[in-house]
Amino acid sequence: MSARLAVALVGAAAGLLAVSLFVPTVMAQDLRSAAIANDLELVETEVVGLERRITQLRAEVSSGALTRSPRLTSERFNEARYAYLVEDYERCALIFYSLLENDDLAGDSRKEQAQWYLGECLYLDGNLVPAQNQFRSIVDEGSNHAFYGESLLSLIELYGRTGEVHEFNYYYNNFVRSSWENSATALRIRYQMGKTLYQQGKLGEAEGIFNSFPRGSTYTPQARYFYGAILVAEGLKASQEGEEAIATQKYQQAISVFRDVLTFPVSTSAHEEVVDLAHLAIGRLYYELGDIPRAITEYREISADSSSYDDALYEMIWANIEAAAQEEQPYARERKHLEALRATEIFNLAFPDDTREPKLRLLGAQVRQKMEQWDQAIEGFENASVHFSELTVALQGIVRSSSDPMVYFNQLVDDERYVAEAAQTVPAAARRKAKDDERVAEAVRISGDLYKQQDAIQESKDLLDLLNDALYGSEAIGLIQTYRLHRQQLASAEAAGLLLRSRLVDLEVLHLEGLVTGSSLKDLNAIRNQRQEAEGAASGLTRMRNSSVERQGAFNLQAEAVETRMYHAELMINDLLGRLMGVEEYLLGARKRGERTREEEVALRAEIDKERGVLTSMRDDLRKKKRRLEPRILTARLANQATEGEGEMRGDARESLTALEQRLGRLRRSVSGSGGDFLQRLDSARSRLLSLDRVASDARKLMDRAESVEIDEIKAEVDFQRRMVDSLDTDSQQIAGANTGVSGRIGRQAFVNVATFYEDMLTRADMGVIDVYWYRKESTSLAKKETARERTRRLRGLRGSFESVLGDSQ
Repeated sequence: MSARLAVALVGAAAGLLAVSLFVPTVMAQDLRSAAIANDLELVETEVVGLERRITQLRAEVSSGALTRSPRLTSERFNEARYAYLVEDYERCALIFYSLLENDDLAGDSRKEQAQWYLGECLYLDGNLVPAQNQFRSIVDEGSNHAFYGESLLSLIELYGRTGEVHEFNYYYNNFVRSSWENSATALRIRYQMGKTLYQQGKLGEAEGIFNSFPRGSTYTPQARYFYGAILVAEGLKASQEGEEAIATQKYQQAISVFRDVLTFPVSTSAHEEVVDLAHLAIGRLYYELGDIPRAITEYREISADSSSYDDALYEMIWANIEAAAQEEQPYARERKHLEALRATEIFNLAFPDDTREPKLRLLGAQVRQKMEQWDQAIEGFENASVHFSELTVALQGIVRSSSDPMVYFNQLVDDERYVAEAAQTVPAAARRKAKDDERVAEAVRISGDLYKQQDAIQESKDLLDLLNDALYGSEAIGLIQTYRLHRQQLASAEAAGLLLRSRLVDLEVLHLEGLVTGSSLKDLNAIRNQRQEAEGAASGLTRMRNSSVERQGAFNLQAEAVETRMYHAELMINDLLGRLMGVEEYLLGARKRGERTREEEVALRAEIDKERGVLTSMRDDLRKKKRRLEPRILTARLANQATEGEGEMRGDARESLTALEQRLGRLRRSVSGSGGDFLQRLDSARSRLLSLDRVASDARKLMDRAESVEIDEIKAEVDFQRRMVDSLDTDSQQIAGANTGVSGRIGRQAFVNVATFYEDMLTRADMGVIDVYWYRKESTSLAKKETARERTRRLRGLRGSFESVLGDSQ
């Protein structure tokens, strides 16, 4: 019994031991299975995110051109608005034009906003005719357009500036009714209409608008000012016709209107400006009416930071001189003369480039002469004579020069660009004086616009050459940045999909480890070793993608660094060119002052021309290199080179993973009870990844086809634009030929007139010196005569006294 009991006890103990060892094993297996299931759930979540990502990428190319997808359209729209906010109006106009021309905003609520932004950017960038056409297209759509009022306002203003009276009258007659409403936009339109009518000389119609302008509007002060200006014009007309009483009445009415302007609250910079203009107008009217003290009071109301301060200060000088002439007391007269001299000094210091400065040089000396400050007057006239003599000599050399007159006329257009062509530099004061003539200023403006157009045409040719090289080069696919970035995103998604497939292989291996034995276990270990190679290929693809992105980023940074260096080099070149101009300004009077001989001056000018030619050539080369960097065509080439082995690596990774998945499938069939639910989920995730891989491959083919179509369209557009540019170039050359003849004659006459002006100033300065000596001699002679007369009177008085005394004594 005892033996049997012992055996039973031993068996029970062994059973308990086996149970105690089995429970932890089961628990460990359960924990391991739970961890694997949790990892599978994470993979499934990532697969869902990847599906959304690839589906979105596929959807953006499903409709054809990728550059017109809703997402990219929104990005470009926002980019254009940002360009508008930072005042990059050229880029803003280009983007909005592209969006509208390609019909990317068809049916979009933002289309009307883009239309207005395009017109506004063109207007602010100085392209008035294209802006005019854009605003007109909006207005012609009717008042239902969201920007109808703003566009009508801009259109009316543009017609007023470009002088298209017929078009202005058409819109004025058709929309004048709506302008009589009192909404903010309608009041702006009404004000602009009145302003344009005023500029066209239709004072009666303009007066009707301005005089009836409602109070309380933002434009009421400006409208009242224009009404006052119309009254002044009517007064001037009456004065010319000999109706002095009517003229005085109109002037008094205008003063009342300008006084009314001063009563309005000042809330904008435009209001501040019109207040200063009103003070200036009142001062002029008082001066015209002979009330000099009140005129001076109005001039003094204009502060030194006002844009009207130069006019106020200049007119106050003459007002003080006139006030001195009206004073009877010597002390008061001298005080007014001193105020005029002080104002003259302030004007010359504050506005040295003003074309009125030569007259003030003489005026200061003349005031000294009136004050009988003979030495200061002589010094003033002599200094003016030296200044005018230098300018006269320089201008006589230009007038007598046998050079093409355009050589000197072009210096009025651009004093830095064309100075290298001239034998000598036109003095800055002479340039300002020449452009003070309206006819010359208009010719300068037209020539400047023509030269800018020629520069733009040449720049267009250079850009078309760059585009041509890129479009017909070996790197056509990947040339368009939008497609290039889209491919990068797609490649990144494909790499993520391969990594997820690799993780599914890992999970399947871990799942089967606890289920296989014997030879199957050996097969599983072999699969594990092969999986490590496949994982390395998938991970290497990701690393290659990241390295490519980093290389492209580094290249862009290098390009930006080169652009920055070019910018600083161009600044240095411009600074050196400015210094050369300063040396030429010095040479203008150096020979006359005895500081340089004629031979030294000629040698220095030749050296200056040589240095200027070198610097100008360097600047042109820099600008050409900058243009080659701007399109960033090299970026596309680098991107294609960096990713040229990516497709092969991706294919190798796919083959490795497919082979592993097939071997695991065979191994799985040899294992009974391998966990159907887990493997079903795993197979489902794998199928979804394989489907996504096919979607991505399809999207890649669509992108290649769509980009190829767009590149063909771009090629056709480039060819069309080249024909257009060549036609414009031909027209520009013809216009330039005609302009050369006209501008040359205008320029030659302008320099003759300026030379005559400074010769007259020189004559007046020299005569001023003579006059001072004469008046001082006369004054001294008169003083001597007065002293002799006084002595004679005293002697006669003494003689009379002595005679009376002698008579009494006798």
